[in-house]
Amino acid sequence: MQSGLSFMECASITASSPALTTSAAGSFTGVCASPTVDDAGGGAPVDVGRRVAFDFGTLTNTSRVDQTLTIVYTAVVLDSAGNVSGTTLANGAVWSSDSGTQTLPPVFVFIVEPELSLEKSASTSLVSLNSKFKITLTIQHTAASQTNAYDAVLTDVLPLELELVTGTLECVSGAQNADTCTYDAATRTVRAVWNNFALGGGNGRVTFFVRVTSLPPGGVSNTAYLLWTSLPGDVSVPQNSNIFSKERDYDPGSAIDVYGVSDTVTVGVFSGTPATGFAPNVVTDLSQAPKETYAQTGGVMLEIPSLGINIPIVGVPLKNGEWNVTWLGNQAGWLEGSAFPSWSGNSVLTGHVYGANGLTGPFVNLARLKYGDKIIVHAYGSKYIYEVRANTVVEPDDAAIFRHEEKAWLTLVTCKEYDEKTNTYKKRVVARAVLVGVEQ
Repeated sequence: MQSGLSFMECASITASSPALTTSAAGSFTGVCASPTVDDAGGGAPVDVGRRVAFDFGTLTNTSRVDQTLTIVYTAVVLDSAGNVSGTTLANGAVWSSDSGTQTLPPVFVFIVEPELSLEKSASTSLVSLNSKFKITLTIQHTAASQTNAYDAVLTDVLPLELELVTGTLECVSGAQNADTCTYDAATRTVRAVWNNFALGGGNGRVTFFVRVTSLPPGGVSNTAYLLWTSLPGDVSVPQNSNIFSKERDYDPGSAIDVYGVSDTVTVGVFSGTPATGFAPNVVTDLSQAPKETYAQTGGVMLEIPSLGINIPIVGVPLKNGEWNVTWLGNQAGWLEGSAFPSWSGNSVLTGHVYGANGLTGPFVNLARLKYGDKIIVHAYGSKYIYEVRANTVVEPDDAAIFRHEEKAWLTLVTCKEYDEKTNTYKKRVVARAVLVGVEQ
Protein backbone atom coordinates (compact mmCIF):
# COMPACT_ATOMS: atom_id res chain seq x y z
CA MET A 1 0.00 0.00 0.00
CA GLN A 2 1.09 3.57 -0.60
CA SER A 3 2.46 5.43 2.39
CA GLY A 4 -0.53 6.83 4.26
CA LEU A 5 -2.39 3.50 4.42
CA SER A 6 -1.91 0.73 6.97
CA PHE A 7 -3.31 -2.81 7.16
CA MET A 8 -5.93 -3.45 9.82
CA GLU A 9 -7.30 -6.99 9.51
CA CYS A 10 -8.41 -9.65 7.08
CA ALA A 11 -12.17 -9.95 6.91
CA SER A 12 -12.49 -13.00 4.66
CA ILE A 13 -10.90 -15.13 1.95
CA THR A 14 -13.37 -17.07 -0.15
CA ALA A 15 -13.11 -19.35 -3.16
CA SER A 16 -15.68 -19.25 -5.95
CA SER A 17 -16.03 -23.05 -5.81
CA PRO A 18 -15.19 -25.92 -3.45
CA ALA A 19 -13.00 -27.15 -6.28
CA LEU A 20 -10.43 -24.51 -5.31
CA THR A 21 -8.51 -25.54 -2.19
CA THR A 22 -5.33 -24.64 -0.30
CA SER A 23 -2.75 -26.74 1.50
CA ALA A 24 -2.37 -24.08 4.21
CA ALA A 25 -3.36 -24.99 7.76
CA GLY A 26 -6.92 -24.01 8.51
CA SER A 27 -7.73 -23.64 4.82
CA PHE A 28 -8.59 -20.13 3.62
CA THR A 29 -9.81 -19.13 7.06
CA GLY A 30 -6.38 -19.94 8.48
CA VAL A 31 -4.63 -17.92 5.77
CA CYS A 32 -6.88 -14.93 6.54
CA ALA A 33 -6.07 -15.18 10.24
CA SER A 34 -2.27 -15.28 9.86
CA PRO A 35 -0.98 -12.74 7.32
CA THR A 36 2.52 -11.31 7.40
CA VAL A 37 2.51 -7.55 7.95
CA ASP A 38 5.55 -5.26 7.64
CA ASP A 39 6.62 -1.74 6.66
CA ALA A 40 7.49 -2.60 3.04
CA GLY A 41 11.07 -1.55 3.74
CA GLY A 42 10.12 2.04 4.52
CA GLY A 43 11.46 2.12 8.04
CA ALA A 44 9.57 5.24 9.17
CA PRO A 45 6.73 5.18 11.74
CA VAL A 46 4.25 6.10 9.02
CA ASP A 47 5.22 2.93 7.08
CA VAL A 48 4.18 0.48 9.79
CA GLY A 49 1.59 -1.91 8.31
CA ARG A 50 2.06 -0.77 4.73
CA ARG A 51 2.46 -4.28 3.34
CA VAL A 52 0.48 -7.44 3.98
CA ALA A 53 1.25 -10.88 2.53
CA PHE A 54 -0.95 -14.00 2.48
CA ASP A 55 0.71 -17.42 2.06
CA PHE A 56 -1.65 -19.91 0.41
CA GLY A 57 0.81 -22.81 0.22
CA THR A 58 -0.30 -24.93 -2.70
CA LEU A 59 -3.54 -24.00 -4.46
CA THR A 60 -5.39 -26.80 -6.24
CA ASN A 61 -8.24 -26.46 -8.72
CA THR A 62 -9.90 -29.82 -9.36
CA SER A 63 -12.35 -28.41 -11.88
CA ARG A 64 -11.72 -27.75 -15.53
CA VAL A 65 -12.76 -24.07 -15.34
CA ASP A 66 -11.10 -20.99 -13.92
CA GLN A 67 -11.87 -20.17 -10.30
CA THR A 68 -11.74 -16.89 -8.37
CA LEU A 69 -10.14 -16.21 -5.01
CA THR A 70 -11.55 -13.14 -3.21
CA ILE A 71 -9.60 -11.50 -0.39
CA VAL A 72 -11.34 -8.84 1.70
CA TYR A 73 -9.38 -6.84 4.25
CA THR A 74 -9.56 -3.43 5.90
CA ALA A 75 -6.96 -0.69 5.94
CA VAL A 76 -6.85 2.60 7.80
CA VAL A 77 -6.18 6.01 6.31
CA LEU A 78 -3.53 7.41 8.61
CA ASP A 79 -3.58 10.73 10.43
CA SER A 80 -0.23 11.56 8.85
CA ALA A 81 1.23 14.69 7.29
CA GLY A 82 0.78 13.58 3.69
CA ASN A 83 -2.87 12.70 4.06
CA VAL A 84 -4.75 15.91 3.39
CA SER A 85 -7.91 16.75 1.51
CA GLY A 86 -7.54 16.04 -2.20
CA THR A 87 -4.73 13.49 -1.86
CA THR A 88 -5.08 10.21 -3.77
CA LEU A 89 -3.50 7.02 -2.39
CA ALA A 90 -2.89 3.90 -4.49
CA ASN A 91 -3.36 0.36 -3.19
CA GLY A 92 -1.85 -2.26 -5.49
CA ALA A 93 -1.35 -6.02 -5.23
CA VAL A 94 1.12 -8.59 -6.59
CA TRP A 95 0.31 -12.30 -7.10
CA SER A 96 3.37 -14.58 -6.99
CA SER A 97 3.57 -18.32 -7.61
CA ASP A 98 5.79 -20.94 -9.21
CA SER A 99 4.23 -19.90 -12.52
CA GLY A 100 5.50 -16.31 -12.21
CA THR A 101 4.41 -12.92 -10.91
CA GLN A 102 1.33 -10.93 -11.86
CA THR A 103 0.83 -7.28 -10.86
CA LEU A 104 -2.80 -6.35 -10.38
CA PRO A 105 -4.04 -2.84 -11.26
CA PRO A 106 -4.28 -0.59 -8.19
CA VAL A 107 -7.39 0.81 -6.63
CA PHE A 108 -7.37 4.38 -5.39
CA VAL A 109 -8.41 6.07 -2.19
CA PHE A 110 -9.36 9.76 -2.44
CA ILE A 111 -9.02 11.64 0.85
CA VAL A 112 -11.74 14.06 1.91
CA GLU A 113 -11.85 16.17 5.05
CA PRO A 114 -14.47 18.16 6.96
CA GLU A 115 -13.92 21.86 7.59
CA LEU A 116 -16.17 23.92 9.83
CA SER A 117 -16.52 27.60 10.61
CA LEU A 118 -17.70 29.37 13.75
CA GLU A 119 -19.31 32.79 13.92
CA LYS A 120 -20.05 34.51 17.21
CA SER A 121 -22.19 37.63 17.48
CA ALA A 122 -23.81 39.77 20.15
CA SER A 123 -27.18 41.50 19.92
CA THR A 124 -25.56 44.81 20.77
CA SER A 125 -22.19 46.45 20.35
CA LEU A 126 -22.40 48.48 23.57
CA VAL A 127 -23.57 47.46 27.05
CA SER A 128 -24.15 49.03 30.44
CA LEU A 129 -24.03 47.52 33.93
CA ASN A 130 -26.87 45.01 34.58
CA SER A 131 -28.00 45.13 30.95
CA LYS A 132 -28.87 41.91 29.13
CA PHE A 133 -27.92 40.92 25.61
CA LYS A 134 -28.08 37.87 23.37
CA ILE A 135 -25.12 35.84 22.17
CA THR A 136 -25.47 33.75 19.01
CA LEU A 137 -23.02 31.02 17.96
CA THR A 138 -23.38 29.62 14.44
CA ILE A 139 -21.44 26.68 13.04
CA GLN A 140 -21.48 25.41 9.48
CA HIS A 141 -19.42 23.62 6.86
CA THR A 142 -17.15 25.85 4.79
CA ALA A 143 -17.13 25.82 1.00
CA ALA A 144 -13.97 23.66 1.13
CA SER A 145 -15.53 20.98 3.35
CA GLN A 146 -16.00 17.59 1.66
CA THR A 147 -17.52 15.25 4.23
CA ASN A 148 -19.31 15.02 7.56
CA ALA A 149 -17.67 16.23 10.76
CA TYR A 150 -18.00 14.11 13.88
CA ASP A 151 -18.09 14.87 17.59
CA ALA A 152 -18.27 18.61 16.95
CA VAL A 153 -17.94 20.23 20.38
CA LEU A 154 -18.72 23.92 20.86
CA THR A 155 -17.63 25.47 24.17
CA ASP A 156 -18.01 28.99 25.46
CA VAL A 157 -16.58 29.86 28.87
CA LEU A 158 -18.27 33.01 30.13
CA PRO A 159 -15.98 35.68 31.59
CA LEU A 160 -16.57 36.81 35.16
CA GLU A 161 -18.24 39.98 33.89
CA LEU A 162 -21.12 38.00 32.37
CA GLU A 163 -23.66 35.60 33.86
CA LEU A 164 -26.01 33.32 31.94
CA VAL A 165 -29.67 34.27 32.21
CA THR A 166 -31.38 31.12 33.50
CA GLY A 167 -33.61 29.35 31.00
CA THR A 168 -32.34 31.14 27.89
CA LEU A 169 -29.87 28.56 26.54
CA GLU A 170 -31.13 26.76 23.45
CA CYS A 171 -29.42 24.75 20.71
CA VAL A 172 -32.26 23.91 18.31
CA SER A 173 -32.74 27.04 16.20
CA GLY A 174 -30.34 25.91 13.47
CA ALA A 175 -30.94 23.37 10.71
CA GLN A 176 -28.98 20.72 12.67
CA ASN A 177 -29.91 20.47 16.35
CA ALA A 178 -27.18 19.73 18.88
CA ASP A 179 -27.33 16.27 20.47
CA THR A 180 -26.43 17.73 23.87
CA CYS A 181 -26.74 21.31 25.13
CA THR A 182 -25.64 22.17 28.66
CA TYR A 183 -24.37 24.90 30.96
CA ASP A 184 -22.00 24.05 33.81
CA ALA A 185 -22.33 26.79 36.42
CA ALA A 186 -19.20 25.63 38.26
CA THR A 187 -16.97 26.18 35.23
CA ARG A 188 -19.22 28.84 33.64
CA THR A 189 -19.17 26.81 30.42
CA VAL A 190 -21.79 26.56 27.68
CA ARG A 191 -21.29 23.28 25.79
CA ALA A 192 -23.07 21.88 22.74
CA VAL A 193 -22.21 18.64 20.92
CA TRP A 194 -23.16 17.40 17.45
CA ASN A 195 -22.33 13.68 17.14
CA ASN A 196 -22.57 13.84 13.35
CA PHE A 197 -22.58 17.28 11.75
CA ALA A 198 -23.66 16.43 8.23
CA LEU A 199 -22.26 18.05 5.11
CA GLY A 200 -25.14 19.75 3.30
CA GLY A 201 -27.35 19.56 6.37
CA GLY A 202 -27.34 23.29 7.10
CA ASN A 203 -26.01 25.16 10.08
CA GLY A 204 -26.11 24.60 13.81
CA ARG A 205 -26.92 27.42 16.20
CA VAL A 206 -26.61 28.08 19.94
CA THR A 207 -28.18 31.15 21.54
CA PHE A 208 -28.38 32.45 25.09
CA PHE A 209 -28.75 35.68 27.01
CA VAL A 210 -26.20 37.04 29.45
CA ARG A 211 -26.36 39.78 32.06
CA VAL A 212 -23.51 42.23 32.60
CA THR A 213 -22.46 41.94 36.26
CA SER A 214 -19.35 44.13 36.11
CA LEU A 215 -17.93 46.36 33.43
CA PRO A 216 -14.23 47.06 32.92
CA PRO A 217 -13.34 50.27 31.05
CA GLY A 218 -12.38 48.45 27.87
CA GLY A 219 -15.59 46.46 27.62
CA VAL A 220 -16.05 42.68 27.70
CA SER A 221 -14.58 40.06 25.35
CA ASN A 222 -15.77 36.48 25.09
CA THR A 223 -14.29 33.68 22.97
CA ALA A 224 -15.96 30.45 21.86
CA TYR A 225 -14.18 27.35 20.52
CA LEU A 226 -15.30 24.65 18.09
CA LEU A 227 -13.46 21.31 17.78
CA TRP A 228 -14.34 18.28 15.66
CA THR A 229 -12.97 14.94 14.47
CA SER A 230 -12.79 12.88 11.28
CA LEU A 231 -14.45 9.72 12.62
CA PRO A 232 -17.56 8.91 14.65
CA GLY A 233 -17.02 7.89 18.26
CA ASP A 234 -13.78 8.06 20.21
CA VAL A 235 -10.92 6.94 17.98
CA SER A 236 -8.20 8.83 19.81
CA VAL A 237 -6.25 5.61 20.49
CA PRO A 238 -4.38 4.06 17.50
CA GLN A 239 -6.38 1.26 15.87
CA ASN A 240 -3.32 -0.87 15.06
CA SER A 241 0.44 -0.80 15.64
CA ASN A 242 0.84 2.34 13.52
CA ILE A 243 0.83 5.38 15.81
CA PHE A 244 -0.99 7.42 13.15
CA SER A 245 -3.96 5.05 12.92
CA LYS A 246 -6.29 7.34 14.87
CA GLU A 247 -8.84 9.97 14.02
CA ARG A 248 -7.85 13.47 12.99
CA ASP A 249 -8.86 16.05 15.61
CA TYR A 250 -7.42 19.19 17.16
CA ASP A 251 -4.00 19.38 18.78
CA PRO A 252 -2.56 22.88 19.35
CA GLY A 253 0.99 21.65 18.78
CA SER A 254 0.27 19.72 15.60
CA ALA A 255 0.59 20.80 11.98
CA ILE A 256 -2.02 18.28 10.81
CA ASP A 257 -4.50 17.93 13.68
CA VAL A 258 -6.09 21.30 12.95
CA TYR A 259 -9.79 20.57 13.38
CA GLY A 260 -10.52 23.59 15.53
CA VAL A 261 -11.62 27.21 15.16
CA SER A 262 -12.57 30.04 17.49
CA ASP A 263 -14.32 33.37 17.35
CA THR A 264 -14.42 36.30 19.75
CA VAL A 265 -17.03 38.96 20.31
CA THR A 266 -16.30 42.18 22.16
CA VAL A 267 -18.91 44.59 23.48
CA GLY A 268 -17.93 48.09 24.45
CA VAL A 269 -19.01 50.21 27.39
CA PHE A 270 -22.17 52.23 26.79
CA SER A 271 -21.89 55.43 28.78
CA GLY A 272 -25.01 57.00 27.32
CA THR A 273 -26.27 58.46 24.08
CA PRO A 274 -24.44 61.60 23.05
CA ALA A 275 -25.83 64.97 24.09
CA THR A 276 -27.27 66.17 20.80
CA GLY A 277 -28.46 69.58 21.86
CA PHE A 278 -27.22 72.91 23.14
CA ALA A 279 -29.17 75.34 25.29
CA PRO A 280 -32.16 76.64 23.29
CA ASN A 281 -32.25 80.30 22.35
CA VAL A 282 -28.72 80.83 23.71
CA VAL A 283 -25.45 81.05 21.78
CA THR A 284 -22.94 78.50 23.08
CA ASP A 285 -19.26 79.37 22.83
CA LEU A 286 -17.40 76.45 21.20
CA SER A 287 -14.01 78.13 20.99
CA GLN A 288 -12.62 75.95 23.79
CA ALA A 289 -14.40 72.73 22.75
CA PRO A 290 -12.13 69.98 21.38
CA LYS A 291 -12.38 69.63 17.64
CA GLU A 292 -13.65 66.40 16.13
CA THR A 293 -13.07 65.09 12.62
CA TYR A 294 -16.05 63.28 11.16
CA ALA A 295 -15.76 60.57 8.52
CA GLN A 296 -17.20 61.45 5.13
CA THR A 297 -19.66 58.86 3.81
CA GLY A 298 -19.35 59.58 0.11
CA GLY A 299 -22.45 61.71 -0.27
CA VAL A 300 -24.89 59.62 1.78
CA MET A 301 -27.92 61.77 2.66
CA LEU A 302 -30.82 61.54 5.12
CA GLU A 303 -34.26 62.66 3.95
CA ILE A 304 -37.39 62.83 6.13
CA PRO A 305 -40.15 64.26 3.90
CA SER A 306 -42.70 64.82 6.67
CA LEU A 307 -40.21 66.97 8.62
CA GLY A 308 -38.64 68.73 5.63
CA ILE A 309 -35.21 67.23 6.39
CA ASN A 310 -32.62 66.56 3.69
CA ILE A 311 -29.12 66.63 5.22
CA PRO A 312 -25.73 64.88 4.83
CA ILE A 313 -24.76 61.92 7.01
CA VAL A 314 -21.24 61.90 8.48
CA GLY A 315 -19.50 59.26 10.60
CA VAL A 316 -18.94 60.01 14.28
CA PRO A 317 -16.05 57.97 15.75
CA LEU A 318 -16.43 56.14 19.06
CA LYS A 319 -13.64 57.15 21.44
CA ASN A 320 -13.42 55.81 24.99
CA GLY A 321 -17.07 54.78 24.84
CA GLU A 322 -18.32 58.22 23.77
CA TRP A 323 -19.17 60.13 20.60
CA ASN A 324 -18.32 63.80 20.26
CA VAL A 325 -21.18 65.36 18.28
CA THR A 326 -20.36 68.96 19.24
CA TRP A 327 -19.48 69.92 15.68
CA LEU A 328 -22.28 68.16 13.78
CA GLY A 329 -24.06 71.39 12.92
CA ASN A 330 -26.88 70.67 10.47
CA GLN A 331 -25.65 67.18 9.64
CA ALA A 332 -26.82 63.78 10.82
CA GLY A 333 -24.19 61.74 12.64
CA TRP A 334 -23.87 58.00 12.11
CA LEU A 335 -22.62 56.61 15.43
CA GLU A 336 -19.66 54.27 14.95
CA GLY A 337 -20.41 50.85 16.41
CA SER A 338 -23.79 50.62 14.73
CA ALA A 339 -24.48 49.35 11.21
CA PHE A 340 -23.66 51.66 8.31
CA PRO A 341 -26.81 53.35 6.95
CA SER A 342 -28.51 51.19 4.29
CA TRP A 343 -26.78 48.00 5.49
CA SER A 344 -28.40 45.15 7.39
CA GLY A 345 -28.44 45.73 11.14
CA ASN A 346 -29.30 48.66 13.38
CA SER A 347 -27.98 52.00 12.07
CA VAL A 348 -28.03 54.70 14.75
CA LEU A 349 -28.16 58.31 13.55
CA THR A 350 -28.22 61.39 15.73
CA GLY A 351 -28.79 65.07 15.11
CA HIS A 352 -29.02 68.27 17.13
CA VAL A 353 -32.31 69.37 18.64
CA TYR A 354 -30.79 72.82 19.12
CA GLY A 355 -27.55 74.07 17.66
CA ALA A 356 -24.73 76.01 19.25
CA ASN A 357 -26.30 79.21 17.85
CA GLY A 358 -29.39 78.59 20.00
CA LEU A 359 -31.56 77.95 16.97
CA THR A 360 -33.45 74.76 16.22
CA GLY A 361 -31.46 71.84 14.86
CA PRO A 362 -32.47 69.34 12.16
CA PHE A 363 -33.95 66.84 14.67
CA VAL A 364 -35.99 69.36 16.69
CA ASN A 365 -39.28 67.81 15.48
CA LEU A 366 -38.17 64.18 15.63
CA ALA A 367 -40.88 63.41 18.20
CA ARG A 368 -43.54 64.21 15.58
CA LEU A 369 -42.69 61.17 13.47
CA LYS A 370 -45.49 58.63 13.55
CA TYR A 371 -46.03 55.04 12.46
CA GLY A 372 -45.68 54.66 8.70
CA ASP A 373 -43.84 57.93 8.06
CA LYS A 374 -41.11 57.58 5.46
CA ILE A 375 -37.40 58.04 6.08
CA ILE A 376 -35.09 57.84 3.06
CA VAL A 377 -31.35 57.21 2.94
CA HIS A 378 -29.77 58.23 -0.37
CA ALA A 379 -26.62 56.17 -0.88
CA TYR A 380 -24.53 55.49 -3.98
CA GLY A 381 -27.31 55.96 -6.53
CA SER A 382 -30.02 54.13 -4.58
CA LYS A 383 -32.88 55.24 -2.32
CA TYR A 384 -33.32 53.10 0.80
CA ILE A 385 -36.86 53.65 2.01
CA TYR A 386 -37.67 53.06 5.67
CA GLU A 387 -40.98 53.30 7.52
CA VAL A 388 -41.31 54.41 11.13
CA ARG A 389 -42.43 51.65 13.48
CA ALA A 390 -41.98 53.30 16.90
CA ASN A 391 -41.28 56.68 18.48
CA THR A 392 -40.46 56.68 22.18
CA VAL A 393 -38.78 58.68 24.93
CA VAL A 394 -36.01 56.93 26.88
CA GLU A 395 -33.31 57.62 29.44
CA PRO A 396 -29.91 58.79 28.13
CA ASP A 397 -28.24 55.57 29.31
CA ASP A 398 -30.72 53.18 27.65
CA ALA A 399 -28.44 50.72 25.82
CA ALA A 400 -31.43 49.21 23.98
CA ILE A 401 -30.97 51.98 21.42
CA PHE A 402 -28.07 49.91 20.08
CA ARG A 403 -29.78 46.52 20.13
CA HIS A 404 -28.87 44.16 17.32
CA GLU A 405 -31.19 43.69 14.34
CA GLU A 406 -30.93 41.12 11.57
CA LYS A 407 -32.78 43.30 9.06
CA ALA A 408 -31.95 46.89 8.11
CA TRP A 409 -33.26 49.34 10.73
CA LEU A 410 -32.70 53.04 11.35
CA THR A 411 -32.67 54.42 14.88
CA LEU A 412 -32.83 58.22 15.02
CA VAL A 413 -31.91 59.83 18.35
CA THR A 414 -31.99 63.37 19.69
CA CYS A 415 -32.30 65.17 23.03
CA LYS A 416 -35.44 66.17 24.95
CA GLU A 417 -36.31 68.10 28.15
CA TYR A 418 -33.58 70.66 28.64
CA ASP A 419 -32.67 71.32 32.31
CA GLU A 420 -31.38 74.87 32.84
CA LYS A 421 -29.91 74.02 36.26
CA THR A 422 -27.65 71.29 34.94
CA ASN A 423 -27.40 72.55 31.36
CA THR A 424 -28.22 69.04 30.15
CA TYR A 425 -31.08 67.21 28.50
CA LYS A 426 -32.87 64.67 30.69
CA LYS A 427 -34.34 62.43 28.01
CA ARG A 428 -33.80 61.13 24.50
CA VAL A 429 -36.32 60.87 21.66
CA VAL A 430 -35.87 57.61 19.74
CA ALA A 431 -37.58 56.98 16.40
CA ARG A 432 -37.11 53.52 14.89
CA ALA A 433 -37.80 52.63 11.25
CA VAL A 434 -37.44 49.45 9.20
CA LEU A 435 -36.31 49.15 5.58
CA VAL A 436 -39.31 48.47 3.31
CA GLY A 437 -37.86 49.03 -0.15
CA VAL A 438 -34.96 50.08 -2.35
CA GLU A 439 -35.27 52.19 -5.49
CA GLN A 440 -32.59 52.89 -8.08
